[in-house]
Amino acid sequence: MIMKIIVFPFFCAFIQLALSEKVLIYLNATDSSCVVERKVFDFSNIFRLQFYLEESCSFLDCIAFCCKEETCKSVLYSNREGTCLLIQNSFDDCHSKQFRLKNQPQLYAVHTCNQSASAIPDVMRTVQEEELLLLPPYDNLSNSSDEETLSASEYSPEASEILNGDVQRNETYSVVQFDVESEESADDSDYETAQCSLAIYQLLEECLINFLVKGEVISGYKVILHYSNVEHMEICAYYCRMNWDEDRCGAVSFLISERNCTLYKFTHDERAKIRLKKNERFIEIITCYDDRSNERLQNASPLRYYFPKTEDVCIVEFYKQRMLSSWQIIDGTTNASSLQDCMEKCRDNEVPNGCTAFNFSKKRMCFLFRKESGTSLYATLSESVFGQILFCFPGDVTDILN
Repeated sequence: MIMKIIVFPFFCAFIQLALSEKVLIYLNATDSSCVVERKVFDFSNIFRLQFYLEESCSFLDCIAFCCKEETCKSVLYSNREGTCLLIQNSFDDCHSKQFRLKNQPQLYAVHTCNQSASAIPDVMRTVQEEELLLLPPYDNLSNSSDEETLSASEYSPEASEILNGDVQRNETYSVVQFDVESEESADDSDYETAQCSLAIYQLLEECLINFLVKGEVISGYKVILHYSNVEHMEICAYYCRMNWDEDRCGAVSFLISERNCTLYKFTHDERAKIRLKKNERFIEIITCYDDRSNERLQNASPLRYYFPKTEDVCIVEFYKQRMLSSWQIIDGTTNASSLQDCMEKCRDNEVPNGCTAFNFSKKRMCFLFRKESGTSLYATLSESVFGQILFCFPGDVTDILN
């Protein structure tokens, strides 16, 4: 394909440090993994840039076009117009400024694109700015022993099947047991709850929660705060955790369709009631505890990963330390064609086996794990990456980056 080189007035992009995210996506067209970051525009600075113009029917096609061109560093993609501009500038020198645009073409920096099976070191180094495959020898690790394993949630397949039958399959909670609480309220409403564990990864914590499976009226709580434009339930729970001491936040509700998050605190006033809307989810936070922070402090920030097969987004944390506690192998050695394939095997084993972690080596070995207390320390495979799937929610690449 011959592409026409043109020159066009353009706008300087500024990295929005507080909101921009790096996302690892997989391209079927090129069998490669790409790290993409959304950046935003400031119209006050205009200069001229050289770029290629392509017709693109999807965002993934646009990124694939960029990966094929050695000089391409960024793309400007318009979903409404179906246009894709391949840009030679990576916009690394622009200053930061926070603002948002609506109904405008979006700019995405493409940091790296590599064949998924052989380029794990490059992809991970770009995303985390660390060489995950060149880890220190065991002698250099902090002192650990089998007796120092930290507590983690148990897993119940029965509870997972019930919970995931009510919740969208892509929104992941680690279920520990199922406890039905049915009682007649003043509104003659029955409600059922499932006890689950939810990762508050921003604080390196895990919280034990009651998740409302059935019911519309909850007694004994009153509203503290409202948040709008909240992406998913985990962030809503994080806001509650941050208001734990000051406002005594003990529960949250999340309305999926409007992305509204509401924080509640317990009250002894029996007249206080919450009437939930359709598809509004409610969780009660029972307790929170440290989640192996001594093993995770050196990890880079979690990475968002898009799964085209299930059309969902998972927040994945890759580990730097090689000796890890609280992980039980649920599947023996399996072959995986790529890191993505290994991750998808774990996602497929989420409900039947409670898989929330994987270990993928450069030799294409793939181990799957569930969290389990009291297990022996696990030594990760040589030249491998160990990742934990912290949370998943429905979405696509464009939704994440926008």
